Amino acid sequence: MTILEASQIIFNLTVSFAVIFAGILLGVLALEMIIIIKAMRILLKEARILLNDFKKESTQLYEKLQHFLESVSLLPLIKKVFKSKKKNQ
Repeated sequence: MTILEASQIIFNLTVSFAVIFAGILLGVLALEMIIIIKAMRILLKEARILLNDFKKESTQLYEKLQHFLESVSLLPLIKKVFKSKKKNQ
């Protein structure tokens, strides 16, 4: 075996190991990307659920606050009505 043949064999082995290593590396990266995408889907689903709960709670709080403000705004009117009834009696 000449030096040229030996160097060709070594070069071919090196290239094949590099291709195998690059393939494994790309496979691992693809697997990690799949795991990250699945985690993001789960996270977005949970965030959507939390956002819907937050919207419901804020809507309920707004309605309660609106009801309270309506009742407070009626206090002067109620006071005037009672004063007018007392004057009429």
